[in-house]
Amino acid sequence: MDNDAIDKILDQYQGQAGSLIRAMMEIQEEEHWLPREVLAKISVTLGVPFSRVLRIASYYKTFSLTPKGRHEIQICTGTACHIRGAQEVLDAVEELTGIKPGETDLDQKFSLET
Repeated sequence: MDNDAIDKILDQYQGQAGSLIRAMMEIQEEEHWLPREVLAKISVTLGVPFSRVLRIASYYKTFSLTPKGRHEIQICTGTACHIRGAQEVLDAVEELTGIKPGETDLDQKFSLET
């Protein structure tokens, strides 16, 4: 975790509760996930209750509370995609990467989402 980069991002939003989601997005982009200690730091720096920060991080699919790989693979499995062979694509990606949807490989190189 790059604490200097996180501090630099948070310094821009010091005390600005209205910038919560923007700050979280920037940190997510930098770190690929939001560790609990970072959520606590966001809470203190922006002056937002920790419960609110955690609720937002849990609610929006954009945010991840578990480590993600540098490369996020997203495969559509909706009805239209399913009809066009999404399951075969998903099976091939699972075989190549060794991970299932919602997982990240041990090297934190790839994450797979459907």
